Amino acid sequence: MDGKEQISILSIQSAPANWARFWAPLTVPTRTIFTNDDALIVALALCFSLLAGLHLDVAFYEVSQTLPRNSVEFFAIITEAGKSEWTLVPAGVFLLCMLIVRKDAVDFFRLWIGHAAFIFFTGAASGLLCNFFKNLIGRARPHLYAEYGPAAFSPFELSSTWQSWPSGHSTTIAAFFTWLAFMVPAFRWGFLAMALVFGLSRVIVNAHFLSDVIAGLALGYLFTLITARYCVQRNLLFKPVPGNVLMMVQR
Repeated sequence: MDGKEQISILSIQSAPANWARFWAPLTVPTRTIFTNDDALIVALALCFSLLAGLHLDVAFYEVSQTLPRNSVEFFAIITEAGKSEWTLVPAGVFLLCMLIVRKDAVDFFRLWIGHAAFIFFTGAASGLLCNFFKNLIGRARPHLYAEYGPAAFSPFELSSTWQSWPSGHSTTIAAFFTWLAFMVPAFRWGFLAMALVFGLSRVIVNAHFLSDVIAGLALGYLFTLITARYCVQRNLLFKPVPGNVLMMVQR
């Protein structure tokens, strides 16, 4: 191919996945799994996060403090539903069950075993990466706002009180909804909007600042997208499909 055809990775591969290919070298020339567009997304997310930290975090925090109690309780339910346990545990249990069932059952569920592994890996690995940044940055949580303000940092504090940036909830929920966007591309914008709602719930329940959420959403989205590209290059789980403008790959 000439390298200029833009294609996306949003459909399920019908053939059974051969996981030996996961570590195999590429058999066809492709672009890098981290593109210039991804670098631009990272830069924009960081810039917006910084802008939010300077101007919008305080405004959103003050608004969240004036919301009616029933509104906060509603978003507390949403934020509870966005915990990573609701995706990682079912995926992990399914994978463990597949280790002890008959081979013909494993063959029948082979494709879904691959997707369960994809969900578990992207959720767990992006969450671990998020925790690394949390401890490295050491930003104070919003409940310390009155004492320290919106821009207090204590790197390597190893305390959840100083692990606000980025939002772990936002990271793992973005990873899951990005996978759903791959699976059902017709509703991709709806899935990404839902990820944003789950992320903003963290601001409303006073667990994170807006900039924490923006950074977490970008991290989860990019980590999952890059992992999917890696799979595409090895003919695993996904295949490129033309006609989508949300997540583009060139090959």
